[in-house]
Amino acid sequence: GLFYDPFAIVIDLNKAFENEKYKTPCNIQNRGVAYEDAKNFDNANKDFEEVVRLTTNEIEKDPQNAFAYYIRGLAYHSLGKYLVAFWQYVQVQIIDPEFAQEINAKEKMLNNLGMYKTYYFLGFVLLLSIMIGIKFIPSIFGRLLRKEKKVVHRTRNRHKKLE
Repeated sequence: GLFYDPFAIVIDLNKAFENEKYKTPCNIQNRGVAYEDAKNFDNANKDFEEVVRLTTNEIEKDPQNAFAYYIRGLAYHSLGKYLVAFWQYVQVQIIDPEFAQEINAKEKMLNNLGMYKTYYFLGFVLLLSIMIGIKFIPSIFGRLLRKEKKVVHRTRNRHKKLE
């Protein structure tokens, strides 16, 4: 099986972010999840808040950007703002029902297989493959990541920073 190491993912994403083109809301969300899995909740929350800020900017530029609403919903969910996250997903359904169906189908499959960490790991491997120019990517990466844009809504208890 695949080994999921959130510490390695954080280190590698930090290195990737030296090139601004890889510092996207989707990748920042993935790093936030890795921080969270590494029990670094302060940095995880900072990443989730940054995702909200960046996707809000994208939505202001293009109010029909279903993917930005989806990523912003993930970030709000990660921050424990479940009702706000719900309304982001409603926007996705209104703007692009086909994309919303694809998200739901992929989530159900991954829930049934218990593959969240594997899915994030595969998305991360794909990102690194693209960055270093590897042309061969096993077909399973393509099957798992096609049309999903490399992010899956994770449903589990979130930890909040105690103030």
